[in-house]
Amino acid sequence: MAQYKGPLHERWDFIGAFLLPITLGVIIAASIAYAEPSYELCFNPECYSFALQLFKIPITVAATSLPIAGIVAAYHRSIETQTQIDLTIRNNTFANYIKHKDEFENMFVLLANAGFGLNKLAFGNVQRIYREIFPKNSYAELVLTPDNLSKKNFFSKLEVVLERCEKNMRLADPTENDIFEYFSSVHDGFLLFKVFNDEESVVLEFGGEVLSLPDTASGNASYYHALLGMVSRLEFFCGGDKNYTDNVVSLANREAFDEFTKKYIFK
Repeated sequence: MAQYKGPLHERWDFIGAFLLPITLGVIIAASIAYAEPSYELCFNPECYSFALQLFKIPITVAATSLPIAGIVAAYHRSIETQTQIDLTIRNNTFANYIKHKDEFENMFVLLANAGFGLNKLAFGNVQRIYREIFPKNSYAELVLTPDNLSKKNFFSKLEVVLERCEKNMRLADPTENDIFEYFSSVHDGFLLFKVFNDEESVVLEFGGEVLSLPDTASGNASYYHALLGMVSRLEFFCGGDKNYTDNVVSLANREAFDEFTKKYIFK
């Protein structure tokens, strides 16, 4: 929408709306006066009545200048009002976008403080997760709930990770490959959440592969519970209603997992 700057009396369309009818009325009146064969100056009622009747058309034309100028002024006011509304919306979108991103980052701060049984849980570039879930958000546009496709793309990856973890956790007699698949799935989930591993992380070496994981003092199931807690909180932030904690899985053979970690995980 076009923006009109400057006071109303300086705008060419308002000036034209006001002066054009007056100018046209004067021209018509001059042509009538020139065409009138004879007239004399008088001030009696009959003369006034005759003058009004003679110049009725130019007077009517000139009188339209005020309502036309009023219409133009009202139009400009509506434009200015809409411009102010648009500016307010843009400012609010700008501020709310920053606030939304801050709240998203604060959510990960709360997740890190929660720990979920892990000795240290830290996150790297959280804004990359934000861009993946809310790809359309910007300083000019903001949606509080992600579109189905963006949300599905991200959460479907996490759900695959959780399903793989739960499958191996339910095994009564898991092999070392089964247990490693659990830790590999956990590792993939932490990568999706941009979990940052530092010198306090532990290293898992198995079958020629090396995985870096957060340290835990609460058992191997803590990794699964941490992922479950993070995805549940993220689902809530995105306005979803799916409860990932409805069917929490426990380790069917804790001893096998403990034996595996003693053998292949190094601090």
